[in-house]
Amino acid sequence: MLTAYPSQAPKPTINVSPAKARRGFTLIELIVVIAIIATLLSVGIGTMKNAAKAKGVKTGTAIAQSVFRNARNTAKARGAARVVIYADTSGPKAEIREKHLRYMGIAVPKLIDPTQPSTPSNIKWVLTSKGVTLPASTYFNAKASGLTAANKDTIRFPGSTTKKGCYYYEFNSEGGLRTPQSTPVSRFVIQAGTLAPGQETPKKSKKRSKDASGFYIRKSGRMSLFRSPNQIIEITGNLDF
Repeated sequence: MLTAYPSQAPKPTINVSPAKARRGFTLIELIVVIAIIATLLSVGIGTMKNAAKAKGVKTGTAIAQSVFRNARNTAKARGAARVVIYADTSGPKAEIREKHLRYMGIAVPKLIDPTQPSTPSNIKWVLTSKGVTLPASTYFNAKASGLTAANKDTIRFPGSTTKKGCYYYEFNSEGGLRTPQSTPVSRFVIQAGTLAPGQETPKKSKKRSKDASGFYIRKSGRMSLFRSPNQIIEITGNLDF
């Protein structure tokens, strides 16, 4: 029996000149590619930085809302509670940089002398637990929040041997907001900014002049988010610290 085998025809060959086989990128082509990559990286890094700062303000607002909700619940259980915001530039620089207008906590009243009535002079405020810190480059804006010296007190914060100044919002036993102001609504505003060495007040970024967020706090203690920074500007006139 005969078996037919396919023909073993030789495969065609392609001749490549040695010059073409060794050819790579020219210097000009490499420079163009590097320039394109550098441009894309610079745009990407700038976009990521802007997104990170915007996320910082939004994240900070969520953190603050959580602190206020916990303070309301604490006030209902303990008779009163305060949300305190560190606002003191005295002491070590590291402490100022890390806590000033960024550190928040919850404080409750405690009698100095248990045998005496609970008068303001016989009450000291004590932090219930370790507080939280707002995201980097995000600060509490007391001016935009409508707080003044009447909304300040002193308290001993963790890591400090002396009492430090702080802004505060106080809640009563029903979870309602106490305030020396006559307005039925208070507000809490945070903003992206920078705190230069030796300065007590942060500065807003000119390129990010509207990078702010926050919420209303009603007499009932309930909160309502601001729809946009423009809503804050309508109330305060500007977003200066």
